[in-house]
Amino acid sequence: MKKMKKIYTIMSLFLMTILFSNNILSQISGSLYYGAPNILPAGAILTDDYVGEVYSTQSDIDWSNLGPLGLHVAYRTEGAVSFGLDLNYSTTSATFNYNAWSDASFDTYDNVMDAKRNIIRAMVRIDGNWGSSDVFVPFTGIGVGFRSASNTFTSTRDGFEQTEDTTNPLAFRVHAGANIFFIDNLGLLVEAGFGGGGLVRFGLTYKM
Repeated sequence: MKKMKKIYTIMSLFLMTILFSNNILSQISGSLYYGAPNILPAGAILTDDYVGEVYSTQSDIDWSNLGPLGLHVAYRTEGAVSFGLDLNYSTTSATFNYNAWSDASFDTYDNVMDAKRNIIRAMVRIDGNWGSSDVFVPFTGIGVGFRSASNTFTSTRDGFEQTEDTTNPLAFRVHAGANIFFIDNLGLLVEAGFGGGGLVRFGLTYKM
């Protein structure tokens, strides 16, 4: 939690700095995007609270997913390099009937579990922007920062208590893509990458 507060403080100072400089404003862009796939269900069923509790489920679990939903704010230098902040949020949740390990011999599926997993990522991002076109602007880059994951498991089984999982605090991403501007200041974002925030991203980019 302290690390996340430090991240938000740094981001706020960064945004305040750029907002009070007219010269810098002309080199700022912002992208709102949605990524896919959402792989949080796989992370949820690998936690201690699921693996150590659930013997079998009554049927396939129907997960409800949102995200990765994100915002990328970037400052482009006079050259080809841009520096920015990449923030994204993902969540998944499900309610299902199951047999616990403690009553694995009974096919009653009387226990009901509510499971939820959230991930917030905040990364400093560096991109190289290639080509001379103002319409099609390809880029490649890398992002590194912090990752905060939280899991919530509740069950109707008497005696169930949630444990605390150890989560990896590092967010990392390598990516390539392009901004395709259909008017002077507004364009389509298309991106593919590995790491935090989806294998593919689609969104809108606005440059000042």
